[in-house]
Amino acid sequence: MKLTRQAYYKYRIKPEDLVKKGDSRWTTVPELFDIYQAIPEKGLTFPGYGGTPISHYQGKLFIDPTPTNNCIIGTTRSGKGETTVFATIDNISRAEKQDSMAVNDPKGELFTASYETLRKRNYDVLAFNLTEPDEGVAFNLLETIKQYYTRGDIERAQALTNSLTYSLYRADSAGKGGTDDFFNSCAASLVNALILGLLDQCARNNEMEKVTMDNVAYMLNTMGSDVKRSFERVEDQKVLVETNALDEFFQEFPDGHVAKKQYATSNFSTDKTRASIYTTAMEKLNIFSMDNIARMTSLNDIDLDLVGFPQRIEIVGKPNSHCKVLIKRQEKVLYQDHVRLNRRGVGLLRFQCDVEENDSMEIWINPEGKAVGETWQKEIFSLHYEPVMKGQEAVIDEFTGKPEYKVEMELKRLETSPDELHLHVKLFNKTKPTAIFMILPDYDASNHVIASIFVRQLYFVLADNATRTRGIKCHRRVRFILDEFGNMPAIEGMESIITVCLGRNISFDLFVQDYTQLISKYGEKAAETIKSNCGNHIYILTTSEDTAKEISSKLGTRTVYGQDKSYEQGELKSSVSERREDMQLLDATQLLQLKEGETVILRPLKRQDRERKRLRAYPIFNRGETAMKFRYEYLGEDFDTNQFFSDLNIRGRHADFDLEKNRVAL
Repeated sequence: MKLTRQAYYKYRIKPEDLVKKGDSRWTTVPELFDIYQAIPEKGLTFPGYGGTPISHYQGKLFIDPTPTNNCIIGTTRSGKGETTVFATIDNISRAEKQDSMAVNDPKGELFTASYETLRKRNYDVLAFNLTEPDEGVAFNLLETIKQYYTRGDIERAQALTNSLTYSLYRADSAGKGGTDDFFNSCAASLVNALILGLLDQCARNNEMEKVTMDNVAYMLNTMGSDVKRSFERVEDQKVLVETNALDEFFQEFPDGHVAKKQYATSNFSTDKTRASIYTTAMEKLNIFSMDNIARMTSLNDIDLDLVGFPQRIEIVGKPNSHCKVLIKRQEKVLYQDHVRLNRRGVGLLRFQCDVEENDSMEIWINPEGKAVGETWQKEIFSLHYEPVMKGQEAVIDEFTGKPEYKVEMELKRLETSPDELHLHVKLFNKTKPTAIFMILPDYDASNHVIASIFVRQLYFVLADNATRTRGIKCHRRVRFILDEFGNMPAIEGMESIITVCLGRNISFDLFVQDYTQLISKYGEKAAETIKSNCGNHIYILTTSEDTAKEISSKLGTRTVYGQDKSYEQGELKSSVSERREDMQLLDATQLLQLKEGETVILRPLKRQDRERKRLRAYPIFNRGETAMKFRYEYLGEDFDTNQFFSDLNIRGRHADFDLEKNRVAL
């Protein structure tokens, strides 16, 4: 018996000799140091960019500073704001290289808690306030469309118009078929026509300030209801025909005009169908007729381009001229590039260099439009920072103690070509990064669509300008931090945006309560595309079993070894057998029961460490020493949620805007 037992232990199959089933495991703390950047958890500036909070350990915050899209899963009251949103805003703003950010802020709490700290960190902090529209910045949804139109870029003006009306009418019904899809599609075409028609009329009358959504709603309400009935003879029969002032308005446009073609969609319909289209169109435009929203969207305080491209040169001159631009400090060339003015004589250059007082800018022009040759003329300007004045005194920033300067620099002509060039030149130099908080009423979703339109327009402008800029990406990184993304109206083309945005220095943090929200908002196929293009899936807590099961399955399994001992009845014999089985790292039930501060991270695209060594992207389980801290535990002094909006004393310049004086004449 003794010999048998010795033989058994000598020759038995050991667990390590068995073929493993699952070999997934958790990332270790030493591996976190190898893979991620460890920064002070609060207060101190650190080199490079900020990034996504990954883990916490002994006063250090591990971040992923690479351009990455993130999906953060946290149900109501799970602590996603406390553990992740504030930590993201904090470390991004502490970095030496600061990102601009656009933050969806359903309750306004993120703005009020962050305002003073971000101002002290030299941010331009803007409240796009849909809860109290008079207490924040103005944003004209048609401002960028106007800019494209006046520069002669009609195609992009039309594309951005289509994007706006898609968000208003088709985001929730497109592709579902039925009458809703039809009427919403026709209503979108009708409002496209109104916007493009209003642009044309205001451009001819030199009153572009009247291109507002309030006036679009006014046109539809006034002209659409002005019905005229008359009899017309058709095939020897009298037929009652209804026309309205809109028919007459668009009849004046030449055939082939984009506004007239868009209007034709509703114009060919029967009277009853037209009435339904008008009703559908007006239903969504009503929010822009509310006085406070109308005032906020009739002026504009946000230059979307400067959010990602802080420096821009605008040149207006002879159409099709070729321009070379140099910025110099004495004889040293800091920047040089070239641009051809378009058919309207407009050229834009987005540049990157440190501009100091009294630097100079040379503009060389070839009016023949050639990039080479001897027919060049030159103008030289000196560059000057222009202080913001209040009365006779320069304004000092109360948070930084530094003088405030206008974004547009003052240009003084030093030298002009003998031939008058009639150049109009502007140089914009925004030294501060931008933080825009979209404050939404969580008790009324009727105007949430404006936030979705804003996100889509900001992305459109940044991506479009990136394609026209050397390097094909934003000069300042832009991060969309979209809290409650699952409750926002669908953003047009989100599944396409998220596949290409990182290459343009744009990233998205998408906060959802569960994966089902993505499916219900974007459809199963688009939702899968959005999910698969997120490099980090940060799981905080959910009440959705389907989401918990999906996360659990992606964590993988580990092999568990055991022994089974059996006895033969009536005999003093026993046998031992080895077994192995798969076990989930965490099963769905365990994921539904995480403690506060515990998070699980899937990082499928993080396959290199900081030394660029290849590795397997094992999941991360933050618990115990690596559990995420809540804001109040370490960031309470910098981000005080007890702040109230009225404490900040913010009042928009549009609060007293006279809507009637800005009314378009019909």
